[in-house]
Amino acid sequence: MEGGTPKEVLAINGPMPLLRHLDLSLKVVMTEDNALVVFEDAPLLRTVLVGFAAARLALPWAQLTSLTLNEVSYADCVSILRLASNLVDCDLVGVSFHSAPAAPDVTLARLESLNLKVRTFRGANLLGGALILPALRRLTVGEWVTNAALVPPLAAFIAQAGCTRLEEVCIADTYLVSEQELRAAFPSILTFTFVAQPTLINVSSPFFY
Repeated sequence: MEGGTPKEVLAINGPMPLLRHLDLSLKVVMTEDNALVVFEDAPLLRTVLVGFAAARLALPWAQLTSLTLNEVSYADCVSILRLASNLVDCDLVGVSFHSAPAAPDVTLARLESLNLKVRTFRGANLLGGALILPALRRLTVGEWVTNAALVPPLAAFIAQAGCTRLEEVCIADTYLVSEQELRAAFPSILTFTFVAQPTLINVSSPFFY
């Protein structure tokens, strides 16, 4: 299921036994009496993409394996991640953590892939507390995150997240950080991939040695 106007979404009712994928990246704020949209009776639902209306949705967060949060508030992001404890893949897009208050750690024990395109990268304390990711294998750092001082906060984030299985880091905008800096800071990571539109350069290739 994809899209839908706020009015159409609010009209949804009843069980959805075959629903597997839900895209509710709504562009319009739902304002009808703060109505809550319930999708809890969807036993096969595993993938959800949601925009800033996330707080108005009652979803079976714990059964999801893939989640994209697009332009949601800091508070909603933290609340949802605490509930979505079985995620394997997660994209955080346009979430602002600039003034994130101190908060307990968030643990996603099964998460293998994380894509960060957040407005302010705060390193170890991205969510006000640490994001604990013991199973993480692939980390993507998007164009909103990268800057000339990327390595120190990225190193702090990886260390505090307990990413002992991390195999690949993908970074946008190659000119902002060099391969040499990354390899010196993260000698145990096998692959660094730079995405520089329109080409993709993989620096794990022997060509770079």
